[in-house]
Amino acid sequence: MDELGKGSNIGYTDYARGSELDFLGLLFYLWRQRLVFVATTLAALFLSLGVAFYLPNIYESKAVLAPKSSGGSSDLARLASQYGGLASLAGINVSGLGDESGNRARLALEVVKGHKFFSEQLYDLMLLDLMAVDHWESQSNILIYDNDVYDQALGVWTRDVDYPYKVVPSSQEAHQKFIEEVLQISEDGQTGMISISVRHESPNVARAWVEMIVGKLNSSIRTADIRDAERAIEYLTAKVAETELVALKEVFTQLIEEQTKTIFLANVSEDYVFTMVDDPVSPEEEVSPKRILLITIGCFLSIMSTGVMLGLRRVTQ
Repeated sequence: MDELGKGSNIGYTDYARGSELDFLGLLFYLWRQRLVFVATTLAALFLSLGVAFYLPNIYESKAVLAPKSSGGSSDLARLASQYGGLASLAGINVSGLGDESGNRARLALEVVKGHKFFSEQLYDLMLLDLMAVDHWESQSNILIYDNDVYDQALGVWTRDVDYPYKVVPSSQEAHQKFIEEVLQISEDGQTGMISISVRHESPNVARAWVEMIVGKLNSSIRTADIRDAERAIEYLTAKVAETELVALKEVFTQLIEEQTKTIFLANVSEDYVFTMVDDPVSPEEEVSPKRILLITIGCFLSIMSTGVMLGLRRVTQ
């Protein structure tokens, strides 16, 4: 047993010594190939520099918004709770009136991400600066367009694209880029504050687009609420003329008053859904590309891949 133990210890020692010698041999081999490391690292450095400085600067502008409560909605909810049973006698369901105030901001956030809102409110105003910009000249504050996409001198689109894409980008294609690369929305779960951010090659365009999106969003929801209130007033007015019950006439009249209040508040309130807590600005520094990070990663990957390839070649020799 002792002899077996000694033999196994000797075998393990020889194996460990051999592994150590192989590792040292690999290190010496890699050291002899240091010029290869230097050459590939320099090549990766220059390639990373080229890529990093070829990519255009992207700037981000952000607005912080506070959802705005609606007093008219709370009054409607109170009336619905108070006279819901009486109104149901006339075949009118008012149980949901006024409940939308808490959901208006959430509805607006879904609206702003939708294709309908983009195509109706933003597409014509954003299309050129969304789809054709090459870079922004900071000294002259001028946007330079990609000639392969848009001929600025002639004012025509020059894209060479395959089906189903079109020479002039469709609202669907533009909307996809808008959602994936431009618009960012976040909500603070504790405060309820909402941040709307826009990224673009020009800091001034980024700021202008944030302002435009918030303004168009407030206007769109305001218009929809006014339209709904006008339809409700028309319907309730007809019901007042139809019913002979004084109590029902009183209910319908109060509902008409509340809908009229909704229209009034919508018309006088510029910040209908969101109040701007922190206005967007034209940022001075870009958010991407992270050039130092790109260069560091490029050099690191070059060193690692070169070491692996040389190590494999050493092992197979």
